[in-house]
Amino acid sequence: MKQKLWDVALRNAFPSWPGEWDAESLVSRAANVHELRNRVAHLEPLHRYDLRRARRDMRSVCHAIGPDAARFFVQSERLLPIIEANPLLPPGTQSPQAGIGKHRAARGAPQPATGAN
Repeated sequence: MKQKLWDVALRNAFPSWPGEWDAESLVSRAANVHELRNRVAHLEPLHRYDLRRARRDMRSVCHAIGPDAARFFVQSERLLPIIEANPLLPPGTQSPQAGIGKHRAARGAPQPATGAN
């Protein structure tokens, strides 16, 4: 029953979702966007953050919501000029996933399995 509720909720929240992503992928992309939003809101440094990946995640989530959200993103985004002005990321670039894990650990939330023992 719980899975059916999630499926219905995801279809309603993301009606243009292509369906080839699993729910975990969609949740991960939305979490990456939220992580970047928090970093910007708290004036945290972004120079080692993978802005290309964050932008791809933003576009994916907007496209999953629908064509109006996707169009709004394309018309209003300001991240692309920043990325293009800084084409090379410095060594040790941090991906959005790395930041999320750090914040989950700080809150005591369970960490996803890495596959390495």
